[in-house]
Amino acid sequence: MTVGFGGFTPFEFVQLIVASTAQVIGSGHAGARGVVTLRGSLPVALASGNHTLAVCAPSSGVGFTQPITVS
Repeated sequence: MTVGFGGFTPFEFVQLIVASTAQVIGSGHAGARGVVTLRGSLPVALASGNHTLAVCAPSSGVGFTQPITVS
């Protein structure tokens, strides 16, 4: 999957995380305008059901979460 999100500090490190049990599935750095595009794959062993997808900058705490359903 590919996700994009803005509002980060330019060049800030950002992670793509899937959780019930948090797992980093992608990471990168925001560009000069604070926008990041991250790519990742859901883990094969991820159980079916409700989970959360998050894009988060660990140093600033900026990010978003989105509920997802895996089937």
